[in-house]
Amino acid sequence: MLGEFHLSMHNKDVRKVVVATSHLESYPQDKPIRRLQLTTVLDHLKEADDAIFLGDFNFADQTETVDSTYTDLWVALHPGEDGISRTLSFFFFFF
Repeated sequence: MLGEFHLSMHNKDVRKVVVATSHLESYPQDKPIRRLQLTTVLDHLKEADDAIFLGDFNFADQTETVDSTYTDLWVALHPGEDGISRTLSFFFFFF
């Protein structure tokens, strides 16, 4: 889901701000699908002056990251914590 806003402050240029939310594929083996989903959204966000992208990215481990032009707020606010909301043993329930 994408929302687009055009913001202007007194004596400032108009800025295009895009807000996007996502719920990426969740299974650990779906890493290639998550990468494609993430790339698709990030390509759309490149058109904005500023962007806020939030949601459940379902990254299976710390090797999956968002483009370095964005700040991952979990990592910034909780350094050293993995931020994974469920363990891999959770997924074995489904197999």
